[in-house]
Amino acid sequence: MTVPDVSEAGIIQRLSPLFVRILEVPAFTADLSMADVDTWDSLAHLRILAAIEETFGIEIAFEDAVEMTTGGAILATIVKYLPGA
Repeated sequence: MTVPDVSEAGIIQRLSPLFVRILEVPAFTADLSMADVDTWDSLAHLRILAAIEETFGIEIAFEDAVEMTTGGAILATIVKYLPGA
């Protein structure tokens, strides 16, 4: 069994296809912001959260989910939940 890469680069590599598919952006970056991406509305946010939970095998608490409105906050939250990150 291959151990997932929990480095920041590894996390970004796994996030990028989700953001491309859901938000139709070129790639995930730490400087993405809900305020700056027109397709990132509340429904898209829920889709992103569900995709992150499925992809990383984590369950994100509501308090953290509402703070995940930038790429940097998303990275920090995923690192917080991943064992060994």
